Amino acid sequence: MNTISASTRIHLVATATNGKRCYLSRVSTKRNSRGELVLDAGWDDEPSMSQPMPYEQALIFKRRMLA
Repeated sequence: MNTISASTRIHLVATATNGKRCYLSRVSTKRNSRGELVLDAGWDDEPSMSQPMPYEQALIFKRRMLA
């Protein structure tokens, strides 16, 4: 039986508009035109570039990216 805890490391995968899979390769912050800090995600189509993150952080990342 597999269990996922808040600290389990996972890889985030998204599908681009052309149907290709993209893997999260970096997460940073930057300032937008109004001076607010916003997430700046880097995506790569190479699976080996994927950077895992804790499941708990991945849920927060998903919520912020969909907002």
